[in-house]
Amino acid sequence: MRTKVLYLLVSVLVSLPVSAQAVAEVSSASGQKHVIAGRDRTRGDNEIVIYTPEYYKKSPTFKNGIDALILNGKVSAIHDRAGAVYLQNKADPGPLTVGAGGVILSANGDARKWVLANLPLGSTVVITEVGARRDSMAEIPPAPSIPCFAGAYYRKTVTSFDVWTGIAGIVKLGTPRVDEDRLDPVK
Repeated sequence: MRTKVLYLLVSVLVSLPVSAQAVAEVSSASGQKHVIAGRDRTRGDNEIVIYTPEYYKKSPTFKNGIDALILNGKVSAIHDRAGAVYLQNKADPGPLTVGAGGVILSANGDARKWVLANLPLGSTVVITEVGARRDSMAEIPPAPSIPCFAGAYYRKTVTSFDVWTGIAGIVKLGTPRVDEDRLDPVK
């Protein structure tokens, strides 16, 4: 019996706009700096993301972080939604009310703590664009392997969280060959 081999090549060439690499940097009046990980996208863990008022109005952030409205280089409003809901057991103050100007810095986790410590209401803020590469040269490869439970017979497919450039794989499926000597005689 001839073995047939099926080659399956999967190539996803879609580049997602999610990037953990810096697109900008925010500086406080005291000179402290923090990376801004993205623009007008879902905020990841421990990230600061910058939003335009138009995007923020359509897709406001969730209650697990802090939002700061920056107008004319100053912090003009802050909603510490995570602090209210999770630490003070208060009602969610909701997203900021924004007009047409300025930008919104939204942060959670360690980035939220940085905003609380460095960007008080009325303080001066400088946002510097640093740009981000969106090609394979900017990709940071994921860990070579991720631990599975003991005895597992599989590999987890992972991708990095910076610039995702796709995934490719080759799967070879063989056709089983029957060993006639091991079969019971037909009666």
